[in-house]
Amino acid sequence: MNLRRTVLLVIMAVLSVPATAQLRQDEITVDYNSPKKYVIGGVSVEGNHYFSPDQIIQVSGLQKGLTVTVPGDDMASIVERLWLQRYFEDVAVVIDSIAPSRDTAFFKISITERPRVSRWTFSGVRQGEQKELLERLNLRRGGEFSDYVAKTATDIIKRYYKEKGFLLTEVNVQTRKDTLVRNAIRVNFAVNRGRKVKIKKITFTGNENVKESKLVRSMKKTKDARLINFFSSKKFNEKEYPNDKRSLISAFNEAGFRDARIVRDTIYY
Repeated sequence: MNLRRTVLLVIMAVLSVPATAQLRQDEITVDYNSPKKYVIGGVSVEGNHYFSPDQIIQVSGLQKGLTVTVPGDDMASIVERLWLQRYFEDVAVVIDSIAPSRDTAFFKISITERPRVSRWTFSGVRQGEQKELLERLNLRRGGEFSDYVAKTATDIIKRYYKEKGFLLTEVNVQTRKDTLVRNAIRVNFAVNRGRKVKIKKITFTGNENVKESKLVRSMKKTKDARLINFFSSKKFNEKEYPNDKRSLISAFNEAGFRDARIVRDTIYY
């Protein structure tokens, strides 16, 4: 679910489900179907554990003395600002009470904070690789966990193994509740790097004037099984592949074909 749809659902849940809401101070009924301007008399926060009420109120932009319209774009912007922090799983802003003058409202920000990670672990990963991955991922204890964090970490892990020739790496992000720490989880990256992908054969189409053996030799890091060289790896290095394609064009240029270019290249595995 994307951000804008989430914000819309939250606003509808807060502002549209109760067509009328009973307020505490003088039992005034607020009709949410008729927008009305209110002066903010105060703001309270509930559901927070890691952030102070002042921090949340500051981010929301709800300041005492400001005038807002309920329902309206003002409330939508407040909810969206809090969502953009990516620290919360749920956000709601409601009128908690109204002053007898009926022009001043007191608001409540109700949040559900994302769980914090008490421990990051790996399975299916060698000890030395774990250290390198931790440096790349820059993960820290106490950091919030979200789908965005999981996807970003997964992409980094897959890219790490791609550079080593493992193009079919699978990553399963596993989470479980930490029973010792409040609102915390433990996250494990279960990695199956699969088999290393090696280059079996390089073929060329449209080349009629330059020997294939010369073209293959021009690519320093992309080698197939036709060249017997115990010091040359046959693994596919995605990072070096663009450089070798440029070397391939240089080989054509040296042979006098200045306009040579690669029309298309395809990799099968």
